[in-house]
Amino acid sequence: MRKMKQFWHNLRAKLHFADTHQRTAFGNILRFFAVMILLTLFARAMANAAVPSVEIAFPSRGIITQTVAVQGSITAAGSVPVGAPMNLTVQNVAVREGEHVEKGQPLATFDVAELTDMLAMQQAENKKLRVEQTQLSAAKPENADTVAGAQQALDWAYADYHAACNLLSVLQAQAVPDAAAVAAAQEKVTQTLRMAQQAEQTRNAAYDAYEAADAAAKSTAQTGAAAANILALQIKEKEQIIATLQALQAADGILAAPLAGTVQSMLLVTGQKTGKIACNLADAAKGQLFLCNLDAENADKAQVGSAITVTQKETTANAKISAVELRADDSALVTVRFETAQWKEGAASAVMTLSEKTYDSTVPASAVHQDNSGIFVYTLETRDTILGAQNLLVRTPVTLLESGKTLAGVTGALSGDTAVVVSANKPLANGARVQAIP
Repeated sequence: MRKMKQFWHNLRAKLHFADTHQRTAFGNILRFFAVMILLTLFARAMANAAVPSVEIAFPSRGIITQTVAVQGSITAAGSVPVGAPMNLTVQNVAVREGEHVEKGQPLATFDVAELTDMLAMQQAENKKLRVEQTQLSAAKPENADTVAGAQQALDWAYADYHAACNLLSVLQAQAVPDAAAVAAAQEKVTQTLRMAQQAEQTRNAAYDAYEAADAAAKSTAQTGAAAANILALQIKEKEQIIATLQALQAADGILAAPLAGTVQSMLLVTGQKTGKIACNLADAAKGQLFLCNLDAENADKAQVGSAITVTQKETTANAKISAVELRADDSALVTVRFETAQWKEGAASAVMTLSEKTYDSTVPASAVHQDNSGIFVYTLETRDTILGAQNLLVRTPVTLLESGKTLAGVTGALSGDTAVVVSANKPLANGARVQAIP
């Protein structure tokens, strides 16, 4: 405004009108044109302010990746139970769940005197088991001597009977048989036959007894074998307990970690008796697993070898899916294996890649619109008007091949130099004038 006033004064100084009316008329004309210029500038500014500003992009070859966010947990790939003798009183627990321990590090301590008493008791019980095992192996089965003796007596009895029969036949065949001798021979035949029949009954009874004894022996042998197996297992268990107690005794009652790892669960409590398991250690050498569930909608898209990014607080790692286990309800259990123990056991999250495909023509996903008439994008067309070159919106139909979170694969009347509207600060319409922001 100050510049315009200065310009006006300079112009009046140069133009020396003699007539006051001329000077006044000329001033009015100048004021009119000044007002018109101001109104034109104001109208143009208002018109430009009403024109939407749009951000544009150009179609290009791109990769559309479909991902899904999941929640899961980190656990050990290998867990090792640490045993302890039962019924020992725990004096002190040296570690807590979740704590990392090195091989040989103390886990807990026990009373040495109680430990020594238990060792003596276990050794005595083991000795008793070994005596029972020795007695069981010394048992002998029945033999067939009784049957053999009865069979031999039967053979002899039948031999006597046949001899008596032969003698009777000879006496009866004489020209003048001796009646007394024949009678005596007949009596001998009857007597030897009776003895042979008794011998046969004795043999049969002995054989029946032998078969019963043999069946009993076989049953006893089977029972004995089963008992021997049970005794062997009991002896082996006792020897393992004794070895553990001896090792604890030599270590002054200190139970040490057998390997380096993380304490998954501590089952010992100070002042209470032990069970068979003292604690469970996650074996650091076997790595860790990330486990998560996928719903039925995405389960069939997960594949072994697909990329996944696992995050737990400040720790993030890229990995590959190791296994996909489909369930009866069409959901899936996804496993990711890490060779090193870099995580803490517990909750973790992940972003899993479900698919990855390359398209020749992609645009930002925000550029694609849909209404009752179909799917389309807005493109820019520059036209010359009385007000100069202007950018106008053109509704351009497209076919949507796939839409991702950031990109969309499309086909249609688009080329690499087609300006596509990505976003706008105001609602858009076909044929509307816009200002392009690259």
